[in-house]
Amino acid sequence: MLKKPLLISQIIMVGVFIGMAIFCVASSALDNTLPGQRKYWFALVLLLYAAMRARRIFNAWKEIKTEKTTL
Repeated sequence: MLKKPLLISQIIMVGVFIGMAIFCVASSALDNTLPGQRKYWFALVLLLYAAMRARRIFNAWKEIKTEKTTL
């Protein structure tokens, strides 16, 4: 019963990580903190982490759907 709100918050977090990656690439605010190519590598890490979380959300969603069909 509590799984759906948790999935919704996880989906929001995936969006936040994607937004942070876009901010890293598009903004010059991180030039002093992450000079040169480091901000692009950091954005790549954020995107990979968002993809990993999205995959876990997809697997959990499939599990919820199969539980509903077996009941």
